Amino acid sequence: MEVLSLPRPLDQLASKTELHTWLSQLLLCTLCNGKPKPVVGWRIDLPNNLGAFVHILARLRAVGFPSHWIGDFFQTVVTDNLVTDVSPYLGFYPIQFAEFRRKRQAVRKVNLLAWQAEIQAIVSSVRPALPFFLDLPQDYSSYNEIGTYQTAVRHDPHIINQTEEMHALSSPFIKSVGLIFYRPSTTFSE
Repeated sequence: MEVLSLPRPLDQLASKTELHTWLSQLLLCTLCNGKPKPVVGWRIDLPNNLGAFVHILARLRAVGFPSHWIGDFFQTVVTDNLVTDVSPYLGFYPIQFAEFRRKRQAVRKVNLLAWQAEIQAIVSSVRPALPFFLDLPQDYSSYNEIGTYQTAVRHDPHIINQTEEMHALSSPFIKSVGLIFYRPSTTFSE
């Protein structure tokens, strides 16, 4: 093994289509995680989030990928127009090797509406530092419109442990619960 110098020549990198497919897979696996196995003495962390994903996008320019390839992909995310044939892994971790050879789905639009608040917060915070161009929609939030909220969350093991879908939240190894307030009303009260 050796450290390769960066940026790499374009002919040594993935094609634009291959890059967009890989980025689609990475994004979907970041947003839609598989399931941890029942609680045991070890754990599998899922360290990625949308902030890390945007950091990867910014880093790709230094690897040698053209800025407009990266911007073209992220523009589809920002405007909720991502179309792909990849799907996230939703089974139990760790991911089995055979999963990487799984047949792709038909091309379809991915609905990213639930993540637009977080995407807007990230883009509004780091846009001047991005090494690629984004044409933001007119209604996109500015940095001054972004707020941070917090609340105490109680864990009721009698309710959560009853459903397999909620298994991940019942694990003692999960340290946080995320809440998204998407365009909250000014008339909201506790």
